[in-house]
Amino acid sequence: MDELFAIYEAVYPYFPQDHSHDDSHMTIRKGDRIKVSIPNSKFDLSEQDWLNGSNLASGSRGFFPASYVKYIETQGNQQARPPRPHRWVESYVSRPVLCHHCGDYIWSLRDKIKECEGCGKCYHNICFSLIGNSQCTTYDGLTKPEVYLHPVSVENWTVKNVIEWMAALNLYRYIETFREANICGEQLREMDEEKLREMGIKDEFHQKSILVCIDELCGQNTESQPYAARLPPVISIDMEASGCSEHRFAEYNFSSMQRCHLCDKFLYGLVHQGLQCRECGLCCHRFCSTSQPTECNVPKLERIRRPSFSHNSVFGQDLPDEVNKSQKDAPDVLHVFVQEIEQWCQEHSTEALSVYRISCKAEEINQVKKIFCQEGDTSKVNLSSFSVHCVAGALKKYLRELPNPVLPVEMYNMFIHTAKSKSSTLKSLSDLIEELPPAHKSTLQFLMAHFCRLWKIQNESGVSDGLDKLSHVFCHILLRPPWERIIEIVDNTKLHIDIFEELMRNGNWGEDIPPIPTSVPPTLPP
Repeated sequence: MDELFAIYEAVYPYFPQDHSHDDSHMTIRKGDRIKVSIPNSKFDLSEQDWLNGSNLASGSRGFFPASYVKYIETQGNQQARPPRPHRWVESYVSRPVLCHHCGDYIWSLRDKIKECEGCGKCYHNICFSLIGNSQCTTYDGLTKPEVYLHPVSVENWTVKNVIEWMAALNLYRYIETFREANICGEQLREMDEEKLREMGIKDEFHQKSILVCIDELCGQNTESQPYAARLPPVISIDMEASGCSEHRFAEYNFSSMQRCHLCDKFLYGLVHQGLQCRECGLCCHRFCSTSQPTECNVPKLERIRRPSFSHNSVFGQDLPDEVNKSQKDAPDVLHVFVQEIEQWCQEHSTEALSVYRISCKAEEINQVKKIFCQEGDTSKVNLSSFSVHCVAGALKKYLRELPNPVLPVEMYNMFIHTAKSKSSTLKSLSDLIEELPPAHKSTLQFLMAHFCRLWKIQNESGVSDGLDKLSHVFCHILLRPPWERIIEIVDNTKLHIDIFEELMRNGNWGEDIPPIPTSVPPTLPP
């Protein structure tokens, strides 16, 4: 078997001399890629404080802090070529590419970008002016982005172009809806609220999120659109640059349409739309956070920040932290949701597998979220006034908003590779489950046991139903690629479904499941 390597990208710079560390440690700069050998086929390196690897940008080797980097991908033994200067050209994109400075996707069809012809690194023009010196390093198997010398018209987009763009804007919840409706670029430009409703997208927040993204892509003025009256108004504020008080930015999930406080355009997508300062509440695009530095000013932001701004939200928190707080196998909030849902399903057994399929208005789900944010003691939360579909929607929202999903992004490649290799799939998936970090493993066990109980309730009702009622809902919720490779979700959706259903049918979740009918071959022709 070829030796495997984990590829990391530096999120923060690290200079050993600043910490009096010896020469066994190496310098890393933001954006550097570091190659780390995975010993003894043990993939999970996340619990280590220090990693030892090779800096592909500088050619140096040594120790560096694991908390200063983010995982990108796992690779086979590929030979890196010696570093050399970048060869910068100006290009246009038709497929979203990641900016290696701000970490946001570049998806405008009208704006030029900077791209290295050698290694394929891409930058927004503004971000390019902010980067320091780095070296161009390539290796066998390097995939370069699709770029063009001239702008590409959205009318020429294929269906795949459309859904890849949706993935980069965190609209991937609806990529199958758009794929099945065969929406190409020409139809995308003509999209409106009525057409979205006809496609089954009825939630107003979701409609506006999609249409605002389309407006920005096509260069259309959102403020002049028929739905503009129901959008948050423009708010101009003077955000001064200052080095005395830095923001504490964290990725955030916004439950309603929000404007970036720095550029006043809307934040894009349905989840993980942008950043929010934990101190002052400033909201912004990832791109704006690096290109428009500002002071952290609590009094100034207090009058314009979201009414729902909270320091105590249980949504959007790291799963291990929430499991530790609960001292149970899963976060308290999941226990509350599951209890409500299963109690309802016992009384409505013929609908048990469909409970997660029926949507609820985003405003109602936000009310459930608000209750958990306001109530310090989760055990005192009373959800009796909400419909079961609202509670089910809140459970899905909680899982979608996890910074790292139940099946963590660090292991995404391994789950996909296992699903692709059909031989011994169960054994391999079972092995991967055993390698999950403890909090992720126990939460998965809790959720899968819940799904098995719903399956059993449905079966005992005498009304049979398929696992697709669950797998098509949770395939993107429990498992998603790292942000840097989120577009892979377009080609891997079927594998996500296969993984979920295989785990349901053959996983060991401590619950009895209905008998699985033996497949019978079709009748032979005469």
